[in-house]
Amino acid sequence: MAILICDGDGGAGCNARVGKVRFVRPGRRRVTTTVEVLADAFKSAGTPFMVGHPGGESVELMEAGRQRQMRFLLMKQEVAGAMLAAT
Repeated sequence: MAILICDGDGGAGCNARVGKVRFVRPGRRRVTTTVEVLADAFKSAGTPFMVGHPGGESVELMEAGRQRQMRFLLMKQEVAGAMLAAT
C-alpha cells in the first residue's frame, strides 16, 4: 500500500490538507501533530513508502516519514504519483 501526498493546491483533483507543526513553550508537553499521527499510521499499516509532489504542508509529512525511516518518492506531477500509488 502506498500513500499519495499532495501539496494542497488542488492540482490534479487532489486537495488534501495536513496539519502544521506546532511549537510549544519550554516546560510544556509537546503536542503530537497531524502529520506525526499520519506517518505513524502509515508505518503501522506496513506502508513501504509515500509518493507525492512536495510543497506546502506535505513537507512536514515528508519529514515525519523520514524520522520513521520511510521513503518518500518525489514525483514531478501529482498524476504520476497517483498512478504509482495505485499500483
